[in-house]
Amino acid sequence: MGRKAKFSKEIKIKAIKDYQEGNRTKKQIATILGCNVSSVNRWINSYKSMGEKAFDIKPTNKVYTKKLKLAAINNYLNGVGSLNNIIKKYKTHSISTLINWLMMYNDHKEIKDYKSKGDVYMAKSKKNNL
Repeated sequence: MGRKAKFSKEIKIKAIKDYQEGNRTKKQIATILGCNVSSVNRWINSYKSMGEKAFDIKPTNKVYTKKLKLAAINNYLNGVGSLNNIIKKYKTHSISTLINWLMMYNDHKEIKDYKSKGDVYMAKSKKNNL
């Protein structure tokens, strides 16, 4: 089954345009749509970095290489940019992704490439004992 966003691409783009044109504040948009201001901020940041395609429904999670993760971490730790600037530069979809990488790095956990494991996606069948 595919993913379904709470708000359509069109609604998000209209909300962003209303904000950019000065018709509404982020808080007004959030109140009208019944969401948090942080959601509106996330939409705006995604739109700035990726344009309208940021809101296309994706069938899978985005995969990041170890090299990209370490580059983003090092850029942040060396003061190259803010969290927002770095997620735009590396085209990650959220600040929380970068924060998770930073926490792993600070906890001295190994930063790895993503490797899908078939068993993760394979549901075990239920036994029917009647």
